[in-house]
Amino acid sequence: MLIGGFARSMETNLGIAGHVASLAVHNLPLDTLDKYIPAINGVTTQDISAFATKYFNQPASIVIAGKAAAFIDALKKDVPDAKVIPQKDLDLNRAGLTNQK
Repeated sequence: MLIGGFARSMETNLGIAGHVASLAVHNLPLDTLDKYIPAINGVTTQDISAFATKYFNQPASIVIAGKAAAFIDALKKDVPDAKVIPQKDLDLNRAGLTNQK
């Protein structure tokens, strides 16, 4: 998908000019365009796994909205450290999911 989209973006004069302008803005050499496809093809599954391990190695958070009393006991059987956060304290923009106090 990345390679096909890149190739299609180079099919018109406007597309080529856009890529050249982007290179100029980022102070990159023109041969960067020639290196793009081989660089993408050079990415291995091991590279992706290493990247994911390095940058996404945080435990996932799942938010279940609803009346906790209706499901918390059953949930805690499978997820003992599940916690209930009252709606007034919930902040989805924070890593800990709670408002700072």
